[in-house]
Amino acid sequence: MSAVLSRNIEPVEVQDFSDFSHLMPETALLLVQCMEIEATVALLNAWPGVEVKVPRFPNANPAGARRWAQLAALVGETAMQKLAALYGGTVLEIPLCSRVRLEKRNRNIRSEFDQLTAKPPTGEGLSKAEAVQEIGMRHAPISVRLIGSILSEINR
Repeated sequence: MSAVLSRNIEPVEVQDFSDFSHLMPETALLLVQCMEIEATVALLNAWPGVEVKVPRFPNANPAGARRWAQLAALVGETAMQKLAALYGGTVLEIPLCSRVRLEKRNRNIRSEFDQLTAKPPTGEGLSKAEAVQEIGMRHAPISVRLIGSILSEINR
């Protein structure tokens, strides 16, 4: 079941920090200031919601060395040094960025709906009901009621 759910998680991208800055959690914004945007995006996508004890030094103890290596492989050695300088010795909860991910999914659904219902040659010319069914299959698990609610929203 988790494989089905994970395929529908929208990744956080560099551009999202501009497009959705108003929806970004404060911790994500602080991480960008700490270690640059590309490293932050890699961390947000690799371990969303995970609590990570950030080591202070690369080789203080075996557990810290292992965690340092994992984080450095993900964000780069320079970013890891900056992360350790700010968060070393603490537990960092990697933000889920759920509001950003949901808004991206919802915008994608609204865009897909518009493309599916537009007349050819620009769209596929499906009826509204057919388009909702197609979106449901693409984004499963999702209910028809939720799709309808998403379609009635405006971009945040």
